[in-house]
Order: sequence, then structure tokens, then C-alpha cells
Amino acid sequence: MVEYEVPCGLVTPDDKQIWVNRQSEQLCHASGQELVQVKTSDFLHPATLADFYQKIRQTSKNTSFEYTYRARMGFKKNEDDSDIWVQLTNVYEIIDDSGNRLARNLGSREIASPVVQ
Repeated sequence: MVEYEVPCGLVTPDDKQIWVNRQSEQLCHASGQELVQVKTSDFLHPATLADFYQKIRQTSKNTSFEYTYRARMGFKKNEDDSDIWVQLTNVYEIIDDSGNRLARNLGSREIASPVVQ
């Protein structure tokens, strides 16, 4: 696997992370073993999911798109045990005919907790 200087991971069409790099572990405050046991969709704000999946469906193999979204940091909590939320901007590249995608993080920042319904 190619090593990147930014947080990145390989994600299957059903949102299962199958590989993450050291920078992703640092960003998510979790080990690679922990990160590959969860789906990325478990952390995205629910209002984001439909639009995100539409972008994926519109992207063909070997092309990419940039996407900014809100996500819950599932492995790290605030002192009061509430979720930490971040805004992330990633580039997603569909890398094969199966729809596997490489996610590369361009930036992140902590945000206030959004309303989740």
C-alpha cells in the first residue's frame, strides 16, 4: 500500500474500513485495529449520508471528488462523556470496479455538537 502523509484509508462500498494509515489513527484517537472494525457511516451525521452516497454513485472508477461533512469522533469523548464532532474535508477516489474508495483527509476542525435526530 502506498504511504501518504495525510490521514487516509481504504473503504469498501458498504462503508467498512479495511485499511487506515498511522495519520488516521492519530486523527481518530484509535488504533488501526479499532478503525477497521467500524463502518465510516456509523460516524457521519445522518443528514450527510444521502448526499454522500449520491456523490459516490455519480463518481466513476479512477475519478475523485472532494466532500466536506460533519462526523462524530467515535473513539474520543469530551470530559462530560459527550461526543466530539468535527468537520472533515476528504478527497474520495473510486479505485476499482467494485466501488472501493480511497479516502484522503485534507483537513479537519472541531465543531459544536449538531442536532442528531
